[in-house]
Amino acid sequence: MRKIEVDFLKNHTPNTNSNYDDIKDDINKDYFSAKRFVPKKLIVAISSFIVVLLVAFSITLISVDAKEYRESLQFFEENQLSTEGLSRREIKKVYQDIKTNSFKYEKTGEVIQTSLTVKIPGYEISAIDPKLQDIEYMWDYWHRILEGKETKGKGYRTKYQTIRGDNGELISEISQVIKYDGDNIIWETDGLAYDIRKLVVFDDVLMGFSLDAKEDEQYFIVAINPNTGELINTIEFKNTEKTEVGINVIKNDVGSYTFISRITGGLSLMTFDLEGNILSAYKEDYTGYEIDSATKYDDGLLLLALKSNYVNDHIIKTQVIIKTDKMGKKLAEYSYENDKYNYFITDIIAYNGKIYLSTYFLPKEETTSIWEYVINNHLSGGSDLTEQFRKNYNASLLVCDHFDVKPNAFYTVKSAVGASLSINDEGKLVWNVENIEKVVFSPGTSFFIFGGTTEIYEYIFNEKGKLENIIDTNEVSIFRRS
Repeated sequence: MRKIEVDFLKNHTPNTNSNYDDIKDDINKDYFSAKRFVPKKLIVAISSFIVVLLVAFSITLISVDAKEYRESLQFFEENQLSTEGLSRREIKKVYQDIKTNSFKYEKTGEVIQTSLTVKIPGYEISAIDPKLQDIEYMWDYWHRILEGKETKGKGYRTKYQTIRGDNGELISEISQVIKYDGDNIIWETDGLAYDIRKLVVFDDVLMGFSLDAKEDEQYFIVAINPNTGELINTIEFKNTEKTEVGINVIKNDVGSYTFISRITGGLSLMTFDLEGNILSAYKEDYTGYEIDSATKYDDGLLLLALKSNYVNDHIIKTQVIIKTDKMGKKLAEYSYENDKYNYFITDIIAYNGKIYLSTYFLPKEETTSIWEYVINNHLSGGSDLTEQFRKNYNASLLVCDHFDVKPNAFYTVKSAVGASLSINDEGKLVWNVENIEKVVFSPGTSFFIFGGTTEIYEYIFNEKGKLENIIDTNEVSIFRRS
């Protein structure tokens, strides 16, 4: 028996020379080639379960989407944001962008700006290549408006009036300086017997002066305490230099001040102290230039002027920026041109190491197009003519790092004209913008053809160049173009 078992094992023991991979392949082949039974009911059940899951998942997604869309529409309605031109997806994305304080979606700025433009005329501001903080500011500002919490203006304003006799003769001129905060008057001066049309703000003093003067008359600069409104002193000097226009007062490093004015054929710089002492006086020849604005820059000045050139017996005037030394002597000159638009610079100021230019621009053929429009439509004024001007005129605040470097557009306000630049008592840049309100056609007037009114708004920027506030001054200015 034992011999039989041994023989059997010998006959059935695999040969050690056999290929084990072949053996494994044979086993796998036999295993997978065998018919395996899967119950049909199980297949149906699994399929049905998957379908139910997909349907449930789809319903959930649709429900979530519908809920988000309802929330988005409600948010738009509550915050008076326009959905015009936006798809369902864009509305939700804008909502999420504002809700999460991301302000990264490009449509968000457009939506907020549209609401500012439509709801509040004159507040239309367009940042070139807007950054996150610009869009965030617009949202914060819009939200303050909706809640009735918009910041009101504060600062100083001047009032001027004339007193005339029964025959219309001028008896006296009276000016008043007022410090205000919103609707509250902090102080106001008594009537000052001077023609104060411009006010320059410093930390320790306000300097007020007239914009024009007559030959051989006394010229006055009034120094006022900014905290109390008390008159510190009145600096008087004989107008022997034939001052035509008072331009600016700048503060020097040694505690003195320099009054800059345009004189016949040149520039005058008179340095004085608060006690009324005239410390020095310089004048520089600028024949062929009409100086309109001046600002302190480095160790000298930057002047904005109209330069007259004679071309084929015609006078061509070009705006130029002039760099001077501290005595007003010209060092360099630069002009800014654009192929597509005519730029008109209205003011210049150096602020925190940069140079800002207040301008307005319009297409090069604008005047011709408006003339043609007036003639073809037999217009004398009204909404149609006003709309033509609003369509073509745009205010622009330009900025550059150096006076002879081509400036870049910083902010643009549609349907407006850039006006004066100043620094307030908080050390912030104030850009006055005149929003075009109404224009009439007046061909019979000798010194202008188009006239109208503008509403004045203040755009306030901090030291980093961030727009912090927009203020409706409730003031109106005269708009005239020839």
